[in-house]
Amino acid sequence: MMHAKLTFLYSTLLMLSILKIISVNIRRSFETKIDGIIKDYGDCEVICLQECDYIKQNVISDLENNTDFKIYFSQGELHTKGVVTLVKKNIECTNHILKVRLVHTSFKADDKVLNLLNIYSPTKSTGRQGIFYREMIEYCASEEEKRGDKREVESVLDKNGKSCTSKSEVIQVVTDIYSDLYKSQNIDRQSMTDYLEDLEQNKLTEEDKTNFDTFITQDECLKLLKEFKNNKSPGVDGIRNSFYTKFWNIIGEDLVKVLNNVYLNGELTELMKTGLISLIYKNKGNRKDLKQWRPISLLCVDYKILTKFLSKNLSKVINKLLDKNQTGAGPEKLILDNLLSIESILE
Repeated sequence: MMHAKLTFLYSTLLMLSILKIISVNIRRSFETKIDGIIKDYGDCEVICLQECDYIKQNVISDLENNTDFKIYFSQGELHTKGVVTLVKKNIECTNHILKVRLVHTSFKADDKVLNLLNIYSPTKSTGRQGIFYREMIEYCASEEEKRGDKREVESVLDKNGKSCTSKSEVIQVVTDIYSDLYKSQNIDRQSMTDYLEDLEQNKLTEEDKTNFDTFITQDECLKLLKEFKNNKSPGVDGIRNSFYTKFWNIIGEDLVKVLNNVYLNGELTELMKTGLISLIYKNKGNRKDLKQWRPISLLCVDYKILTKFLSKNLSKVINKLLDKNQTGAGPEKLILDNLLSIESILE
C-alpha cells in the first residue's frame, strides 16, 4: 500500500523562512534512531517524525532532559503509532491537541503564531485510515474558518448577474472585471507637460540635492526593515521582512548591493515591478459579487525598502519644493490648517 507523509502548515504562509523544519518517516524503532536524528537534524527548530511506534516514558524523559527539544506525540494505531513532533525548548508552545493520529501544536516564533499539523496517513484508503484522512481535512477547514479568513467562493456573478461555477467561467469573470477596473485611460501628456513647464517651481540647492541623492547603507536598510510590521503577506517572491531580519548577517550585504544597483541602472528588477492582487471580503453583501471584495496589491519587501528609503529622503527636502500655502502632503503640514484659515476669513 502506498503511504504518504504529511506535515501540514496552515494559518501562516512561508513560515519556513522563519523556522527550519524537517519532516522524516523513520519507519519505527524510535528508541534506536533518535540519537542519529538529533545528530543529523539538531539544527532544526522543528522535527516532524512519522511511524515511530510506541515510545517508552523513560525514552521521552531522557530526550527532554538531555537535548534542547520538547516532545509532542500521539499514540495512534496500525502504521501510525507514535507520530512525534520535536520542538526546540526556546520556542513557546501555546497549544497542543491530540486527535486520533494527529498532533496539532501551536507555537510562537518572531511574534507570529505557527500552527503545525503532523500526521501519517495513507492517501488512498477506503477503511478507517481513509476516514481519518477526511477527518483531518475537515479539522483543518474548521480551524481556518475560526480565523474568519475564508476567502474561497464556489461561484461568482458575471456583469449580468449570472452565477458562474466552472473554472474557465470564473477566470473570465475575474479577468473582465479587473481588466476594466485597471485599464489605462487616454491622457493628454503633452498638455500636462505644457502646464507643468509654465509653473514657477521651487528648486533645491546643490547641498539639498547631495543630501537627497544618496546610496542606501546596510545600517539604514536594516533599520527600515525593522520598521515594517510583522505578519504581513509577502509579494510574488514569497519572502517576508522577518526572513531578511533573521538572516541579515548572511544576505544583508547582497540585498543592499541590489538596491543600489537599481539606483545606478535607473530601473527596478522584474519582481519589484510585479504585484499580486489579493481579494479581501468586505464582510457585507453577496460573497459571489466581486464588488464586495476589496483588491489589495501585495508587493515584494525589497521594493518596499527602496520606496521607504526614497520617501524618508524626500521628506527632508519636500517642504522646500512645496508652496508655502499647501497644507498637506508634507512634514509639519496639516490639512486641518485649512479649517483655521476659513474660520479666520469668516471672522
